[in-house]
Amino acid sequence: MVFGKAKLMNFKARMVVLAIVIMAPCVTYAVAGLNEDLISAAYYGDLSKVQRILAKGADVNAKTDHGRTALMMASAKGHLEVVRALLAKGAEVNAKVHPGITALIAASFYGHLEVVQELLAKGAEVNTKGNQGGTALTVASMNGQLEVVQVLLAKGADVNAKTDHDGTALMMASVKGHLEVVQVLLAKGAEVNAKMDDGETALMMASVNGHLEVVRALLAKGADVNAKTDHGETALMMASKYRREEVRALLIKEGAK
Repeated sequence: MVFGKAKLMNFKARMVVLAIVIMAPCVTYAVAGLNEDLISAAYYGDLSKVQRILAKGADVNAKTDHGRTALMMASAKGHLEVVRALLAKGAEVNAKVHPGITALIAASFYGHLEVVQELLAKGAEVNTKGNQGGTALTVASMNGQLEVVQVLLAKGADVNAKTDHDGTALMMASVKGHLEVVQVLLAKGAEVNAKMDDGETALMMASVNGHLEVVRALLAKGADVNAKTDHGETALMMASKYRREEVRALLIKEGAK
């Protein structure tokens, strides 16, 4: 039942599958000729080729059979100059691939800071939701992309946006043990006691995975040490079950029963 061991990992697995869809080699596109060449060149970061193809009249917003655009491919790979060239030629910054992912979400997932900044400067919607309800902030937090998280928050990312299972960026960072991300999110107003659809909290997720310093940070911000899931489990029960002894001792010291 524990989200930290199952549901959130399933969310991450889905995001990885989505990432694979975005990053897959350019081989089977439902586009032809110049457009196919453009998407391929963008994927491989070949700026001069991208510029030549655009000059010949390629559609900068052409899509593959999965809905991928040259901008998405370049953003996911972190090819900043290609991203700039495509945007300068009118690439749609908020175009979405089938599950709802955008160039910004893709760049945030992989931690391409300069690409993220460029996309935001060109009007990328910071709170768009993609696969499983994840936002750019959610996926950046999950992967510990601290600088990207800071930039997204500065541009108005909703620190408490929820995924399809009511998960938040704070939960994603907590379950993975990304302490600095957790601290930044808390400083920006992340709800420390927000609950998943089954009642799990960030504290429970950090506890079950043995992330002692994250547990400490959450408790310092008022995490409810005795909160219960819909099945009656607490952070202490989870830490005990998985033999997270240091976490268990800290929880008891902070009043866990």
